[in-house]
Amino acid sequence: DSKLVAYNSIHEALMAVSVGDVDTYIGDTGQISYYSSKLNITNLKVHESTSFKYDLRFGVTNDNEILRGILDKTLAKIDEKQREIIKDHWIHLDEDNIFTQKQRRVIGFSFIAVLLILFFIFYWNRVLKHRVSEKTAELNALNQVLEERVKERTESLSKANDALESSMEELLTTQEKLLEAQRYSVIGELLVGIAHELNTPIGNSFISTSHLQKETNKLMENVVANKVSVQEVADYIELALQSHEAVLCNLNRVTNIINRFKDLESSKWSGKKFELELGTLISDIIEHVSNLDKQLETYDIMLVGADVKIVSYPSWYREIFGALFLNTLSHGYDGKAGGRIVIKIAEEDRRIVIVYEDYGKGIEKEVQEKVFQPFFSTGKKTKHMGLGLPIIYNLITREMGGEIRLESEAGKYTRISIVVPKY
Repeated sequence: DSKLVAYNSIHEALMAVSVGDVDTYIGDTGQISYYSSKLNITNLKVHESTSFKYDLRFGVTNDNEILRGILDKTLAKIDEKQREIIKDHWIHLDEDNIFTQKQRRVIGFSFIAVLLILFFIFYWNRVLKHRVSEKTAELNALNQVLEERVKERTESLSKANDALESSMEELLTTQEKLLEAQRYSVIGELLVGIAHELNTPIGNSFISTSHLQKETNKLMENVVANKVSVQEVADYIELALQSHEAVLCNLNRVTNIINRFKDLESSKWSGKKFELELGTLISDIIEHVSNLDKQLETYDIMLVGADVKIVSYPSWYREIFGALFLNTLSHGYDGKAGGRIVIKIAEEDRRIVIVYEDYGKGIEKEVQEKVFQPFFSTGKKTKHMGLGLPIIYNLITREMGGEIRLESEAGKYTRISIVVPKY
């Protein structure tokens, strides 16, 4: 038989379900989605939907007639089926998880953005048509003037030159705006990546500490009432140790994520510069490659080229090849044994050229331009954060003053070429 349990607030009821005090919570999807996101509860699932329905509305003030007109025209073009799709994307709980507040904000902003884009397109088309009409009339008038008055050609050409200069200024301004927008886009993607990586360990820590706090309050009440037993104390100590271990593990993960992220801009590469035999150094790295992953012991790694002398930090090359080997293992061969890697060394003037090739599954063309972006990763099942290649990209281009280039063909090979100064 089912037993109903009453709580003072929605967030208390949801926390009770999250920690297992009760089995099920019945409530409104919008409220559940809001409080789950607010409390960072990530372990709730939808069991079943009721027959109750509700309609969503939004509106504008009476004094905002332009926006109201735009919304009325746009909504009139949306049929009932599309309305249901929009509603499901706006507030929806799938079978696996509840939308987070962030996802709902993204959906809402996307809907508003679509409306604004439609308005902008409509408005801009009207402006363009008007400008085209004006320019056409101007050109017709100009042709008539040129035919009738040859002497005015010089003045007309001067006006055309002024218009051209104005257009060039507008073009340069537009180019600057596009570059600025691109920079903001990269920053936005970076922030989303950081938030995504930190969300899980922080959320887990919050749940553990919240549950521990609740059990602590219970124990304190029993102590005050002189009703505490030895078993209850033992159970609490065990829970406290488990919570401490879980929180510490998640905080270590957060620290690791932050440290790896700091390495993107870090100049803390330790050690002293030495004159090195590059081939010997790379051979030593290959010999100890199993320290990175045991699967790499099964790989056929071939080193080809001259053993040229360089003056550099050994730690730079350990970082570079460590990232390249792990990238090949995780993505080139999907963690499988028996891969093949060829490393070529050449000397050109006062520069060193290193070519690193693996013959795994390669990289799709549309993905290649993203591989050096922080937090980008195609390995859905791997535990890597997508910072290995971005870190060595910054190391090579900023610290070493070199260049790195990627070439790949899906299903055949991936080649990474590195060019760095010899000294």
